[in-house]
Amino acid sequence: MARPSIPPEQKLREGQFLLEMLTRAQDRDQSITQESIALELEMTQGNINHWIKGRSHIPDSHFIWLGKRLGFDPVAIRPRLADYKIDAIMSPKEKRIFAAYQADPEFRKSVDAIAEMSAVYRATSSIAQSDQDQTDPKTDKNLKK
Repeated sequence: MARPSIPPEQKLREGQFLLEMLTRAQDRDQSITQESIALELEMTQGNINHWIKGRSHIPDSHFIWLGKRLGFDPVAIRPRLADYKIDAIMSPKEKRIFAAYQADPEFRKSVDAIAEMSAVYRATSSIAQSDQDQTDPKTDKNLKK
């Protein structure tokens, strides 16, 4: 499937909007950074920066996720997302889990807690891996000063 052709001015407008939403989210929670968002999305901080600078288009699925994470309505910015069929990309099992997530507040709370712990684990793991990568394999000494 070909990528949609997005006008440069739209990329820039959405990037500026993303920066504003990120700044507002940081006012509420200082732990939210470009890097933390990138870790949660399993991409680099450079990808987030490219979105903010308007160099790259933000994929619909990421834009929807960013809306939930940063507290904005993605449909207000991209009206075509109103027709986005999330269930069209889900397996039957995922649909049942998603329905339970929407219907049961306790289940939602548990899933959100697990997702948060997972993000912390991934962040901690990548920091540990980064430290490990800076060890001299011959002497097993850390190259970090």
